[in-house]
Amino acid sequence: MNLKEEHSSFHLHSQQNPRKEGERIAHSFPPPSHNQELVLFIGIGCGYHVRPYLQSISFTVPVFCLEPLSELEPLLEEHLQEEIGEIPICYGWKNFLSLPKSDWLPPGTKSIKLCLHPTYARKFPELSREILETFRNFSPQDENRKAKTEFGRLWVHNYFRHTRMYKDRPDSYRWISRKLPVRPKEVGCFAGASPNLEAEEDWLIENRSKVFLLSSDASLGFLLSRKIFPDAVLSLDSGRGTGFHFPSDFPPEIPVITWLGGSARIFDLPNPKWLYFSTHPLDQFSRSAFFSSSPLLENPTLNLAGMAVSVFEAFGFGSCIAKGFDFRRESGKTHCRGTGYERYDRFFLERKESMFRRRYVSEKKWERRKAVLGLWEEWSPLPFLQSVPKETEVSSDWKLALSGAPPKFPGTGNFWRKADEILAEFPSEVRSILERQSRILDGTV
Repeated sequence: MNLKEEHSSFHLHSQQNPRKEGERIAHSFPPPSHNQELVLFIGIGCGYHVRPYLQSISFTVPVFCLEPLSELEPLLEEHLQEEIGEIPICYGWKNFLSLPKSDWLPPGTKSIKLCLHPTYARKFPELSREILETFRNFSPQDENRKAKTEFGRLWVHNYFRHTRMYKDRPDSYRWISRKLPVRPKEVGCFAGASPNLEAEEDWLIENRSKVFLLSSDASLGFLLSRKIFPDAVLSLDSGRGTGFHFPSDFPPEIPVITWLGGSARIFDLPNPKWLYFSTHPLDQFSRSAFFSSSPLLENPTLNLAGMAVSVFEAFGFGSCIAKGFDFRRESGKTHCRGTGYERYDRFFLERKESMFRRRYVSEKKWERRKAVLGLWEEWSPLPFLQSVPKETEVSSDWKLALSGAPPKFPGTGNFWRKADEILAEFPSEVRSILERQSRILDGTV
């Protein structure tokens, strides 16, 4: 079955093989992060993309379908009953807006995964933009919105700044471009910056050669002070405090895993950069335009350790160990020594709130923070180990997950500005500043 627009040659689906097209569309959507994320399909058509997407997910998620064109209901209702089964569907965007939230949003939903059919985005850009903006302004949980508002402009500026820097020194950059098959006997170890990392010094020295050691940026200073050199450093935060985690004696050969919107201080360092694709709209578009086969590394915990697990999975490690990541305090202290915060705080000697308040956390707030640990353990695709197995093997096969960028990357500033005009998926806060910031690629900003 297909749908053709009257008095034109436009078809909603492929005229050759609409089911195969549906499978391709399903593959282009990022998977849900956890089983409490509502998958909301926008633009259903004949529904050929719905079932393949749900079949690709290894766990059960809540699902809702929104067909914004109400006039399609008499044409599709019977067909969709066969195609998507009992999945609830609403016909008409205005009809959806009048629905009680309880009719489409299951209790306990923590986030929403929007899956907009690309044909609707192209054919009905204004309607698509209106729908997407409505859902972006709605969030079951709003904890992360403050960070998005505060850092939104910085992320876009950094993205184009660092893309320009790549053009000047492409040999210093590699992308995590594939997920490797699992090597069960190889172990990844993440070093966080909790206070108990100091008690793990002997263990880290003894087992350093048996694991791939990935350091958080905050724990880097402590590790280097103990002559423990990680294989790589993971750093995500774009804030100005991030630069203080990297001491002046940071060895220039140790790579930093980050993303193009990451800290400017990192990209000013001579160290190699290993880049991953985040869920930021610019990263998603860059991936689809230039790196179509590269994995999207998701991090439902919104925590550095969650991204470390995703990196280990992409590198093909069979299991992981976490040191310095237990959210236990020692006499109120929340971090190990050597994080760089002591240098950062020197700039705030005239602060109105005490350093104690900035670095020591109340019990109530700490209990909320500990919930991240449970989410991390529940979500992780890799088993956690407490010790290194005797049969552990070490190899450099993880390097096969890395590759350079294709010759066409990153395109011109004009290319990105045209993309802004075409893609309704770009949030308004990104599109509002993309026009100017993309000119960094042209050297005119």
